[in-house]
Amino acid sequence: MAGASGLDTRRLGALMFIFGPIEFVAAMAIQEALLGSRYNPIQQVLSNLGVSPYSYFFNGSIIILGIVTFLGVILTFRMFPRKITSGVGRIMLLFAGLGAIGVGIFTEHTRPHSFHGIFAAVAFLSSGIALIFLANSFRKLPEWAGWPLPTAFGGVFTIAALILFAVYNGYDGLTERLIVVPILAWAPMLGWHFWQRLNREATIPPPPTTPPAPVPSS
Repeated sequence: MAGASGLDTRRLGALMFIFGPIEFVAAMAIQEALLGSRYNPIQQVLSNLGVSPYSYFFNGSIIILGIVTFLGVILTFRMFPRKITSGVGRIMLLFAGLGAIGVGIFTEHTRPHSFHGIFAAVAFLSSGIALIFLANSFRKLPEWAGWPLPTAFGGVFTIAALILFAVYNGYDGLTERLIVVPILAWAPMLGWHFWQRLNREATIPPPPTTPPAPVPSS
């Protein structure tokens, strides 16, 4: 659907899926470079960046990530399969976006501290569940060929890493990064997939119109 400016809002949604993870990873990389030895990405969790020097990089970028994820789902809603499992997956992506926003607003120093943990858990768990349900919805659909297996693997990987993070107290930074890697890698590929589909739609010629039948003269 094109707005008044002629921009298809679905393209805007596709761009948001691409932009969100890229800006988030770039912001983290810049902040970690600025912190140097003051931050250990293997031992320290991501949220420590939100209360460290240059915290605006992490907090700002994860809020942006959550917002564009939420809007990306809304704007590309009808490009997903029309299945119940797809609906559940999309709702979980919306929750993941909201969780990311909450993580950036309620940092580790926010009182009560439980708010931060709740939003982080929502973001992590929802993204893993979303991938699993969406993988099921992609099955046996030609336009989603090649997507079910890697999507399902990403979801299972996220859930497994989340369980490991909960039960193993060591290398927390590395483990937490394993939780978020699947969704951060999958979302830009989804955006690119949508973009290419829209390009193909644009090259399909419109169906021929049948000229109106001549009106018989009286």
